[in-house]
Amino acid sequence: MFKVKNIYESYLQIQTAVAGHQYSKVRDGYCGGWCRCVVMPLYYGVILALFLLWLLPRSVSAEEIYRIRAVNQKNGAIELSSDSGKKWARVGNVLKPATNNNPNSFSAGRWVDNGCVAGVATHSIHIKVGCFPAAAGKKDRAVLISLVPCDFQNMSTSVMVRQALASCIVTDIPAGASIFRSFAPFVGNRVFLEREGSLVPVLDNYRPATGDVLLIVVDAPARYPEEIVFENRAGGKVISVYADGSSEDVARVVRAVGGIGRFEGTSWAGPGRITSNHPGVITVSTAPFSRQALLADALSDFAVESRGGFQIVPWEHARDSRLGGSQWMTVAPLNDDDPPIDGRYPLFSRFISLSYEPQRPELSSEVQIRLDDGPWESIPQIIGKVDNAFEPSYLNAYYTARGCPRRISTGITHIRILLPRLESHLSSAQLEAGLHSSTGQEARLQAGS
Repeated sequence: MFKVKNIYESYLQIQTAVAGHQYSKVRDGYCGGWCRCVVMPLYYGVILALFLLWLLPRSVSAEEIYRIRAVNQKNGAIELSSDSGKKWARVGNVLKPATNNNPNSFSAGRWVDNGCVAGVATHSIHIKVGCFPAAAGKKDRAVLISLVPCDFQNMSTSVMVRQALASCIVTDIPAGASIFRSFAPFVGNRVFLEREGSLVPVLDNYRPATGDVLLIVVDAPARYPEEIVFENRAGGKVISVYADGSSEDVARVVRAVGGIGRFEGTSWAGPGRITSNHPGVITVSTAPFSRQALLADALSDFAVESRGGFQIVPWEHARDSRLGGSQWMTVAPLNDDDPPIDGRYPLFSRFISLSYEPQRPELSSEVQIRLDDGPWESIPQIIGKVDNAFEPSYLNAYYTARGCPRRISTGITHIRILLPRLESHLSSAQLEAGLHSSTGQEARLQAGS
């Protein structure tokens, strides 16, 4: 945009010099009808074209799959609908309503529009309602309200936690189940308030009130890939593969992933499962599922470690957050002069699903690996912080200790995300799996069971 403006101003200077006019007079409107009728429309036309090119990757044809509705009051219903709200199935209840928003959230949320889902995880759904201006040298942060599982009742009551919990609708649904797994929305889905039978947008800096009804329209792109493949090396391709056999390069790898870390929520999913997605991250678990791994325990120095996983992050977010360890794969646009991929599809908006249906693998997301360019296989089960977990030395020792020695020379060369087949309606079996009793008992859908 600035290059175009400079070219335009230089051109005006040349033209006015020839005509014997001062550049200041041109800027004041004395360039005549030729400038007004030709140059100015051309200038703004180029600006509009550049804006539309930037906007194009964010605009995709979408199809509604289902809706999530939450009544923000004690014992309020958490419901699902697969027919645009004509019928609803209750899948949970509100234990504690939200009373405020939270301005102290993550910086990557700035890449999402207000009134949209800003992040999904096995232990949260975040909704962006505003943007909190940052101090000098810092990035703006998203203002959020959140839906969280019943596990959050067991968190400590520090000042910071109390402030965050005031912005949370605490449900009686366990982490890694129902709307925190197979029925989770996508990043970028629109959120509305339901008032007198109509849907109205969530206003900027919205503060939830008791009795408010929040509704998330869960839709996904009509052209949805079957898998996304990452070549795990600097300069490697990131490729979307579709059911018709076509594929397209969507990003490139700047830094390969070589280890795992202790990321929250990874103990509520199982190895090879996606545990979170927001405009700046995809988190993949390498840890076994653990129902006892409550957040309060995971943060305790005395807890037995149960977490393990790695993250895929866009280059700009990695730079801003100083994510330089081996636990992060960093990806970037195909070309250096392309717009940042933070908050953009297919990696960081609208495509990544947390879904896991043990009896129907085609409805589940799964992450697989290739070792030494070999066949696709499951991710090894590893817990804790292991900086070299995906390198030959560790992997050879890992498989030898489990009675199946291997001679790995390169390590993990490829990673792929297998995406679920999206259905336009929820099956009765799915709804039954997600149905939740009104007495607050644990959901029958147990992630990892």
